[in-house]
Amino acid sequence: MRFKNFSKELIVVKLSPKEWVYQKMPELGSIVMAEFKLVEPGQVTNEFDPDDPNVQLMLKAHPELRPIVVPSVWERLRQPAL
Repeated sequence: MRFKNFSKELIVVKLSPKEWVYQKMPELGSIVMAEFKLVEPGQVTNEFDPDDPNVQLMLKAHPELRPIVVPSVWERLRQPAL
């Protein structure tokens, strides 16, 4: 599902951190990478799983992010006004 930023401000969403381990030398430890998503006003996001707990938190924290249905390429060819 995709979401659109209906506010007039930039939204910064911190997604859950990902841990990376160098497989050839795991004794070196791991690196935790925080992932941020910037959603500009009027921008439509990439695909998200609406059942993902991180997405649920994102939607609770930013109610101006609302689901949007993006027409498929076939629908755009049949109805160019979309």
